This record gives sequence, structure tokens and C-alpha cells, in this order.
Amino acid sequence: MKKVLVIEDDEIMRVVLGKLLVADKFDVLTADNGLLGLHLASKQDLDLIVSDVNLPYMNGYEVLKNLRRNLKTAKIPFIFLTSENDRERRSAALLQGANDYLTKPCDFSELRKAIAAQLSTHQLCSPNHD
Repeated sequence: MKKVLVIEDDEIMRVVLGKLLVADKFDVLTADNGLLGLHLASKQDLDLIVSDVNLPYMNGYEVLKNLRRNLKTAKIPFIFLTSENDRERRSAALLQGANDYLTKPCDFSELRKAIAAQLSTHQLCSPNHD
């Protein structure tokens, strides 16, 4: 079972995303702030991270930057799911190492496709990973 971390400070969004991902047969961990998300990512073997940008204690860009600097977490596919619908921010996020950048409100089918694409790409790049 693939393990996904959702980092989202909005409780309703976090719970809904978690339930939708569990229904899609993912093992889901959640964090309500950037620091906790970074901590969980460093302690777990994750297959993917979905994160908001605007988070307490450490924003999503800082989380991503720290993940990419750590050998254990550097290659985990990372998808931003944010209300920030700005081309410059999207470009900056992708340049910083985000694998995708979706804006809220997001149809779950769009997120599902993005997750499938990232997991498929990641699987191709690391064939020894289940």
C-alpha cells in the first residue's frame, strides 16, 4: 500500500483529502503544519506528499526546500495543492523541486490523476521501490 502524507492546516480539507485517499487504498498520514509535516516525512517511508503552501510554523516552500536537501526525502514526489493561483509562484515551486502544482478548489479527479502520474513516474525512476 502506497503511503501519502497530506500537509494541510485547514482541518476540513485535511480530513476530506485523507478520507478520499484512504478510499483509493492509500495509507494516509496527515499534518496540520509545516514543521510536523517535515518531521513525519523524515521519519516515515513515504511514496508521495501533498501539501498546502500557506502553513503554520513553516510554509510549504520551506518544507519542500528542507525535503530536497535531505537524502532520505529528496526524491519523494511532492504536489502543492494551494489556493495561490499565480504563475510566478507556480514557476518558483516547480523550480524549487515540486513535482506538480494544483490550485484549489480542485476536483478530486484532477488530484487523483496528478498523484497517479507522480507515482508512475517515481516507480519508473526507482524500480526497486514498491
